[in-house]
Amino acid sequence: MIAIKQFLSDPNDAPEYGYQDNAITGIGFWMMAGARFAISIYSRAENANNAFDRIVLTASAIGMGLITLPFTLLGAAMKAGGSLCPTRVENLTSDDIPCTDKNKVDQIYELLSIVNDALRQNGIEYSMDGGTLLGAIREKGVIKCDDDGDIMIMYKDKQRLLALKDALHAKGVVMQDSGGETFKLTFHADESANVDIFLMEEDSDGLIRPKGDYYKHLFPKEYFLKEELQQLRDYPFGPPEKQLFLRGPAHPMRFLKTFYGPECFEYMIRTHSHIQLGPFAFPILNFSKTRYKIVNPMYAEGHIWKRSHP
Repeated sequence: MIAIKQFLSDPNDAPEYGYQDNAITGIGFWMMAGARFAISIYSRAENANNAFDRIVLTASAIGMGLITLPFTLLGAAMKAGGSLCPTRVENLTSDDIPCTDKNKVDQIYELLSIVNDALRQNGIEYSMDGGTLLGAIREKGVIKCDDDGDIMIMYKDKQRLLALKDALHAKGVVMQDSGGETFKLTFHADESANVDIFLMEEDSDGLIRPKGDYYKHLFPKEYFLKEELQQLRDYPFGPPEKQLFLRGPAHPMRFLKTFYGPECFEYMIRTHSHIQLGPFAFPILNFSKTRYKIVNPMYAEGHIWKRSHP
């Protein structure tokens, strides 16, 4: 099982520094998504608390695996074949990675600021998640190639979050249910810059994972230990003059190095971007993932959210 998981790999995995996945490898990886979902479901079955849950989850895993088997086999062949000839690239640094548009960067900071105030004022405990948490620790703000913000709250606070819809709207923020137990906040219903709020819940194995199955199985390494969310602290985020502080685990390194890999403070990987389909934003995995060596890590700046230069 371990060997299978390693072959299927994870969306945050990438070739060693100096090489890039070719398109054949990337497409093959994406075609094996069903198998990754099936293994993730089966792992939950192994840790289920009762026999009924184990039976249901095991049956679901087998069904998912059989339905997607043709794609898995073709994807496995493409990934294996493509990985034999990775593309050699120049030794790239974080200075070479494509940057997010400054207008979008401004909107991400502003949305995070508004959400931070709204949640604090209404006593809803939250934490940064995903790339926003990584950026807070590594760059002290938005990662310069990131195109959204990530926040998590516990599922038990869902109704309290929904009660903020009118108050957020009064500040120009639209909150939409984007499916999979996530909510998307934007300044306009069709705006591409957004903050995702993920609803999290304790899973059958005692770990805190996304409530929605889509994200739970797409990113199986995204989980918190209960004790990590019991000790939160404020982190400065973005230009110091803006005085924005966001909540996150006091001890985030285990989560970050599990989710993004043990070298996430040495190399940057642009694993995916988002595609907008109506009110929904879906993560689209990059077919050709590349490691960029991190030099002088610094948060992204917009036109408004930027450092004051003497």
